[in-house]
Amino acid sequence: MGEKNSDLLLLLLSDSNLPTGGFISSSGLESFTHHGMLSPSSSSAAGSAGSGKTLEERTVLFWENAVVAYANQGLWFLIEAHRTLEGMNSKRASVLERILELDRRYDTILMNDVTRRTRAQGLAHLVLFEKCFVVPEMKMDSEKVQALKEFKNAARRGECHAHQPIAFGILCAALGISSKRTQYLHLFLYSRSILSAAVRLNLIGPYASQRILVTRGDDVITRALSSTEKLSSLASSSSQRSEAAATKAEVMLNGLKNSATTNPLIEILSGRHDVVHSRMFNS
Repeated sequence: MGEKNSDLLLLLLSDSNLPTGGFISSSGLESFTHHGMLSPSSSSAAGSAGSGKTLEERTVLFWENAVVAYANQGLWFLIEAHRTLEGMNSKRASVLERILELDRRYDTILMNDVTRRTRAQGLAHLVLFEKCFVVPEMKMDSEKVQALKEFKNAARRGECHAHQPIAFGILCAALGISSKRTQYLHLFLYSRSILSAAVRLNLIGPYASQRILVTRGDDVITRALSSTEKLSSLASSSSQRSEAAATKAEVMLNGLKNSATTNPLIEILSGRHDVVHSRMFNS
């Protein structure tokens, strides 16, 4: 796919009007707020600098930490899912099995059921792909298209979870979007959803949300990506090896070694979302 078409796809996939449920989750922000962690007296707003800062500054600190933590936990799975479909050179059944295994592995590292609810967005992206992008004009690889359809059908049968990093990775691979662009876009969408949640929770205003993305968005996303450069190198080196050499067990072991929860406080309070008396978001 040409660069011009790739740019158009990036714009389409970043459209907030896409029916993918991108704004049903606050990524833990709502629970974090209701537990008092953004109050001026709390030093846990996002590290140790919560005290003495404005509400907007404390919200931005949460946002920065949440984006980096998400990248450290889930971005490797996106990278590997993208690599698996992009370099599809074996039977569809074996490729699908590897994608399913990635999905299962990602589910095991999530700490609570509240976080697992975001898998609905992964399935929504797979449905979007089939209904909007599978058209003759796109000239996509039929084997890759069929692999995505089978993954979606498996999720609907309850045989897998279709978590967001895996679903988004294979969607972009099928569309011919490079791994680096896929990673950046995915973290941008995650960043935007947190700031959108902050607006609806009345923590910041809509203009402030856009100003934060304009002035600090690229730095935060780049910092999050830099923390996973090692993972990108792993995926790149694996793609140069034969399918037999890079066994499924080896790939999964490397992924588990590199994936990590780097902000347990956000994870713990995200899991307490359901005890919040009044809730606006699903998670």
